Amino acid sequence: MGAKAGPLKSAFDNLKTQGVVSHSLVTYRYLNGLLQKETVTRKYQTNGDYLDSTVVEPIGKGSSV
Repeated sequence: MGAKAGPLKSAFDNLKTQGVVSHSLVTYRYLNGLLQKETVTRKYQTNGDYLDSTVVEPIGKGSSV
C-alpha cells in the first residue's frame, strides 16, 4: 500500500541526505490490546552508505482510538 498525497508523503519524498546524520520515524500502534512504540531509524555514514534499524518498545495497556 503506497502513501497517499499529503504533508507526510511530501516530507518523505523530499528527504535530503547531505549533512544529515539520521532520519527517524516513530509510530505508536495498538497490537493485541497493547500499545507499542515503533522507531525506524536510518543513520548515515561518512562514506555515503547507511544503516537502518527498527526498535519496538512495549508501552502497556490502554484503549485504542
